[in-house]
Amino acid sequence: MVFQFGKDIINISLEEHKFADLIQTTDNGFLLCGEANHMGELTEPKRQRSWLVKLDEHGCLVPGCHKPVSASTVNGNQEKKKFTAAPNPVQNELHIYIHPNPQFQNSELVIMDLSGNLQMEVPIIMEDLTITIDVSSLPTGMFIISYLQNGQVVQVEQVVKM
Repeated sequence: MVFQFGKDIINISLEEHKFADLIQTTDNGFLLCGEANHMGELTEPKRQRSWLVKLDEHGCLVPGCHKPVSASTVNGNQEKKKFTAAPNPVQNELHIYIHPNPQFQNSELVIMDLSGNLQMEVPIIMEDLTITIDVSSLPTGMFIISYLQNGQVVQVEQVVKM
């Protein structure tokens, strides 16, 4: 079963997200819609928000998420990965998924060319999200993405800009 009506997909403190419907699109992807309900105190007004998500034929929110991105690990342990970057190689938009991390602290991504020249700095203020970065202005070549936490490099990945 791909999904079930009324099935909770995530419970965040004082929020409940539910699927409402799913249809297949002409490109074999999927459109999903649902609602997010605020579940606060009874004295608070109940807030409701709807959402609509387009997935590709592989169920990916970010194109190419079903493909392996990198064989690198952090200190030999795949579980410690802080981010995943796709697609690789990239042309215009690089999608970086920041993995859930119970010990998350404000961090940043630094993108440098192979000569060590800083190309971009991207602050990360929360985890478990996808950041889309416009890299169309970067020249063709290889770049290093470093994840810094408290000024310390905790993960490094390479991406190719076409």
